[in-house]
Amino acid sequence: MNTKSIFIICSLILTVNSAMAQWVSDPSVNTLLAGVDTACAYGEMVGNSNDSASYLLYYKSTAPNPPFFKLYLQKIDYHGYRKFGNDGILIDPGPNKTWVAGVAVVPNQDSCVYVAYSKVLFYPGPQDTVTAIFMNKVTKNGVKLWGDEGIRVSKGSTTCSSYSPYLLATEDNQVCVGYITIDSTLTPTGSLQNVILRKLSSAGTLVWEYTFPQGSAEFNWGVSMHPMDNGNIMAICRHDSTNFNDTSFMQSLWAQKFDANGLPLFAKPKNILSYPKYTGDYPMTMVQVESNSEDGFYIGVAYDEGVITIQNFIQQIDANANTLFPEPVPVIIDAATNLERTDFGIRYLPETQELLVIWAEKNFTTHTASILGQKISSMGTRVWGDSAKEFYPKISMMDSTYAFLTLRKSGTNESILFFMKRISPSAAIYSYASKLDPSGNSVWGKTVLLSNKSGSNIGLMALEEIGSQWVAYYIDQMDSAHYHQSKGQLYGQNIFNNGSIGVGVEEIVATSFPMTVFPNPAFDHISVDFKLASSSIINASLWSSDGRMIQTWEYSKVAAGHSQLLFDVKGIPDGFYVLKVRDGNRSSTAKVMIRK
Repeated sequence: MNTKSIFIICSLILTVNSAMAQWVSDPSVNTLLAGVDTACAYGEMVGNSNDSASYLLYYKSTAPNPPFFKLYLQKIDYHGYRKFGNDGILIDPGPNKTWVAGVAVVPNQDSCVYVAYSKVLFYPGPQDTVTAIFMNKVTKNGVKLWGDEGIRVSKGSTTCSSYSPYLLATEDNQVCVGYITIDSTLTPTGSLQNVILRKLSSAGTLVWEYTFPQGSAEFNWGVSMHPMDNGNIMAICRHDSTNFNDTSFMQSLWAQKFDANGLPLFAKPKNILSYPKYTGDYPMTMVQVESNSEDGFYIGVAYDEGVITIQNFIQQIDANANTLFPEPVPVIIDAATNLERTDFGIRYLPETQELLVIWAEKNFTTHTASILGQKISSMGTRVWGDSAKEFYPKISMMDSTYAFLTLRKSGTNESILFFMKRISPSAAIYSYASKLDPSGNSVWGKTVLLSNKSGSNIGLMALEEIGSQWVAYYIDQMDSAHYHQSKGQLYGQNIFNNGSIGVGVEEIVATSFPMTVFPNPAFDHISVDFKLASSSIINASLWSSDGRMIQTWEYSKVAAGHSQLLFDVKGIPDGFYVLKVRDGNRSSTAKVMIRK
């Protein structure tokens, strides 16, 4: 067998049959991703740029009382098809007396995904429980590399449990996991929480470990990890100093930086933001972290100022966790109370070095809701004034409200805003997407309706861009009042860079005109092998996934018999495309990937 024949066989050979992608263009339908025949379901999803697929880690229960859950992993390909069967792969095959919560999933560089979750085993005594963190590594074909039950990452006992894993895939193809432990024996009035970081090799062995320091009246929680240059990692966690006599809290954010070998680069964690002293109910503390272009970070927080006003504040730190603003910057100046700004998103704009902040504002005095935005300059000033910019007008919360707001990246300086609008507590919930330029103006000239499915307590989550599209997913029919008696299913919808949803390009193929396409992925050219019954003119065109024609070619008087044509794609950006080749009234279509 000659070299050319071997190369053709080893290349991805595409002869596409007549088919339509799973994503649909009807917002009242959407695509069922998981939760078939289940009492309730909930999950986390991540996109994997290595195979342009999305991975959904979710747990479901088929026996709602008692609430025992099993954990599954589903793969959703670029066109919305479920690749791991109806239910996906069973990640945790534990007995009925096992339930799973606190899931996390992250892709790595060899097209595998790491999954982490906290598993609680119930024992005979009413208080005798052991909760520990488990992990597994799964290939893109659904093979669990760390055994059927995975590996146990954390220790655990009836007095010390572990929860809430957070994952970061590192440049050296390893993975860091952070989680909290709760020891119920170490304080006079309650549990003591701590944050532990561990780095595991690609084989699942421990590389290094770090525990955030704390005192006897302090506890740590809510860790996140963020990549930096040279394989360094910035870890940010929340820290509480507690006065057990008057039940007051002083809450703050702390940062520690690690090199690739796990060596802490600060003598002790640095305080990057502090919350006011709070007495009473636990303060609201939503935290978001966004990298800037100089290996530093913007930090966004939402917390209760003590007058039932939940405000958003922004702080910026450099690569050594030094704060760049004298004080955290409020996104808006007002003296009103009974305000809530817990749904917010942040997005760094590299060209202007500004931070875009958009939030849902709920006023419980006037019972109105709106969507507002602000830009924070690199010097810590409010670009759009003290009253911010209105994106969506006030509506009465007696009839409807905004929720589940998310900002995602689009190119260099544009953003995609995802949000939900509930029309009365029991009616339909509408999900939308809008593309914004750096000034906050609509790029599409419209707000795109993604879903108008009816249900209760639907949550909207959206992934970062994968292959020129975004994927949003929803938890449908989750009744918070009767959580374990409700039927939960997970639906999804895609949206392309031009604002269209659904299948994009129809992959209709005439089977009478077979052809072989290679190499795939292509670098600088695409080669097509086919056979003609008679001499003919060949027309070819390359289409993007959102239906735009990118390039055309024409070859006149191609001879009968076996032919091979080369199509130059050196100037075409990386991505997924559809190649259409026409021979008179016959045509053939193949999916191709271009990767430089």
